[in-house]
Amino acid sequence: MTDDPKILVPFDHDEAIPIRIMARLAGISEQTARNWCAEHGLGRRIAGRWWGSRVALAMFRDGDKAALNAYHAGQRDGRVADYFARVRAQKLKNL
Repeated sequence: MTDDPKILVPFDHDEAIPIRIMARLAGISEQTARNWCAEHGLGRRIAGRWWGSRVALAMFRDGDKAALNAYHAGQRDGRVADYFARVRAQKLKNL
């Protein structure tokens, strides 16, 4: 078993966002978004391209380290599920 954080595992198109979108949502540069992905586990490289997690970004911006740690551990229930529901609701609202 690997100890790698379970970021965007499994890959979900509702959760994943390109770095340029993540940067815009967070009001930061694309380089800072890539740095946050690497340093704080907010995204990962897939086929050479960085993808951010809407869910991990929401947890990070809320300062919810417990939820972010649970997400990294692969948990997708409880508090983490609440973030998934919130992110999906926001996405639907913006359609």
